[in-house]
Amino acid sequence: MSRSPLADYGRRARGMQISRSPEQASLSVRVVRPWREELLRLAHAHRAAVDADLRSDLAAGRPVPNAPEPSESSYPHGFCFAICTRVFERLSKEPLVQGFVAAGATWKTVYFIQESRLFQNAIQCGDDLLDVANDTCNLAFEPVVCTPLEEVDWENLRDYRQTATVAERYYNARLFPNRFFPLLFPVAPFLRLGEGGDIALFWHEHLLFFRDINEGWPRAGALLDDATWMAQLLPAAHAARMLELQSQADSGAPPPVELRECSPDELRTSLAPWDALHELPAGSLRQTITHLDSRLRSTASWLRRQPGYTPPA
Repeated sequence: MSRSPLADYGRRARGMQISRSPEQASLSVRVVRPWREELLRLAHAHRAAVDADLRSDLAAGRPVPNAPEPSESSYPHGFCFAICTRVFERLSKEPLVQGFVAAGATWKTVYFIQESRLFQNAIQCGDDLLDVANDTCNLAFEPVVCTPLEEVDWENLRDYRQTATVAERYYNARLFPNRFFPLLFPVAPFLRLGEGGDIALFWHEHLLFFRDINEGWPRAGALLDDATWMAQLLPAAHAARMLELQSQADSGAPPPVELRECSPDELRTSLAPWDALHELPAGSLRQTITHLDSRLRSTASWLRRQPGYTPPA
């Protein structure tokens, strides 16, 4: 029996995790680290070229995937993913890097939690971590650094509760179960409540989603099984605002997807239709995922445009 194309998405999601082995540690010592200065020189050069390209895109109003709200003045803050992806593509064409790969060294982009407090995109090269967007949180930092993995405080993304805990610290916000957009719950299980009282649809990458749907929903299921977590309701004024938006949607100003307050059991029921993705051929699956991502982002944009609850002064 041929494997479902959806399994390839799960495989790529798992591939974004940091992976270590004695063989990679040995390859780093023998093959990678003797050329570290040259690798850093190339990485700095490509980072400068990517900076120029992204600034040009922002100035021209061209979309930058997975970037924050367009603003050239904020660059590079928040552009970690875009920078890392583009530098990786350019570095992968370098003979030096191709030599590393030919020798068997790991060469891939990774996404992980660093120091239990922030999310990080980087490049794993053997048993080293090449961070080509190190200054995207703090401009005082070096833009490009390369560090042995044993010197980095890191952990792979495991589940939604773990990422929610880190996200609340990282974004200085509170996260609540997404009980209002049932269609999107499997890929965006959280609502984020900002300091200014704004409510946002919140998701964090699709890596956990693609692993979850391929593994029988253990992560979404764990959220739904956690009665304490699911009982964390939005503050009364914010919940009332969501119900008001639901009423407005019912009367003719709807978001791109259904807005309806749901119980945990209803959210659990919403998982089942997603399993049909396992039956789709590759082309249809790509179109479906693209459509899903579009609906997700357009719904998030719709919610941002709605007048929100503003706490009293």
